Amino acid sequence: MIVERFAVTTRAEVDLHPRYNVRPGEDVAALIEHEGDRRLGPLRWGFPPRGQVNVRSESVALASAFRDAFRRRRCVVVADGFFEWRSVDSLTQPHYFRLASRQPFGLAGIWQRLPGGASPPGTAILTCAANSLVAGVHDRMPVMLTPDDCRHWLDPRADPSALASLLRSFASEAMEGYPVSALVNSGRNDSPDCVRPIGGTLRLVPPQALG
Repeated sequence: MIVERFAVTTRAEVDLHPRYNVRPGEDVAALIEHEGDRRLGPLRWGFPPRGQVNVRSESVALASAFRDAFRRRRCVVVADGFFEWRSVDSLTQPHYFRLASRQPFGLAGIWQRLPGGASPPGTAILTCAANSLVAGVHDRMPVMLTPDDCRHWLDPRADPSALASLLRSFASEAMEGYPVSALVNSGRNDSPDCVRPIGGTLRLVPPQALG
């Protein structure tokens, strides 16, 4: 499904088995485009050298640590959901968000390799202000991309200033979210129980944006 949905032309050795709780420092499946070749392969989640897992989309084009990667090394991390945590008194309640269509989607990212290649290339996911659905849990969310958005984001010829329109919150009406078990708070847990609802969905509507 991923190969067809994202028009992959080359696939490197990458683990596409179902994952339910990916931790920083682990490999993620990501897309990179070079000379018309859209490659699916692994990137380490954590942008070198400091290992940032998230970067604010509002500052990525200006910050000295990220602007070169934004201009020259954009990538798409393939996902079918993400977690955000809501703080309630002294507790944090994890929530899981995905497309109502249950289809995979892209997360806008940047990547970098340290000189000498002593460690694998790493990636950070861009974040933006939360949409109306996610805002009930957290004020930020990852930048989600449709397959067509991915094409523009990965295009090495794209004018970076023209990419700003992609760095926005995704349509809330095309998503659903619900609280999940605190199992996800430990990276040792990686099973379907991590994404099993423990309450009603925050919103469930017919899929619209991605079909």
